[in-house]
Amino acid sequence: MGKKNNFVSIIALGNFNPAILTPPFLFEKCNFWSEATPKGQTTPVVSSLEFDNVHFIMELEKFQIMEKNPSDFSSTSIVKLMLNYLEVLAFTPVYVVGLNFNIDLETDPAKAIDKLNNKELILEVFDAREIVYDSKIIFSKASLNYISWDIIKKEDLIKRMTINFNKDIFKINYNIEKRDVESDRSKINEMNKILPALNSNFEKIIGEIFQ
Repeated sequence: MGKKNNFVSIIALGNFNPAILTPPFLFEKCNFWSEATPKGQTTPVVSSLEFDNVHFIMELEKFQIMEKNPSDFSSTSIVKLMLNYLEVLAFTPVYVVGLNFNIDLETDPAKAIDKLNNKELILEVFDAREIVYDSKIIFSKASLNYISWDIIKKEDLIKRMTINFNKDIFKINYNIEKRDVESDRSKINEMNKILPALNSNFEKIIGEIFQ
């Protein structure tokens, strides 16, 4: 099974001030450092700064930090960077925080597709009493050329796996979402503490479906 880690990202939804996202602010206030020359710009509406493989994007209602091509999702520093930012601006309203693991997989498609279409197996793999499940198929000239699945497990942490299969590659995004963080910022810190466990769970799901 061939696997490529595309990116890991953390996204916060709330009310933000994009004009504050500058290299000096990140270096001096958020404990971030990079020797790379930043690419992008800071504006009052949208700010985007990219340092090698770490990318900061801030809009008025969304703040995203992305690490591209990480060797290991569990050791990423982006969750801590988000925490550092929110500690500096403690009164910034934040309502939802989501973490994304994004990968490409090359494996036996027939076997994996059979498993993905087995809803009882998916319940077991996700260790869920119930899931929200949706699948789509597109045919072209009587041949199958595109399939997608959307699987959601709703709990304290909402887990969603979106899978697209095209040209022998499974593109997979695994999202872990924490809501109601406005009144308790410690919930975001909990995500940082359990990051290795979240990654292990993701690897377990991938192994049981795609190997």
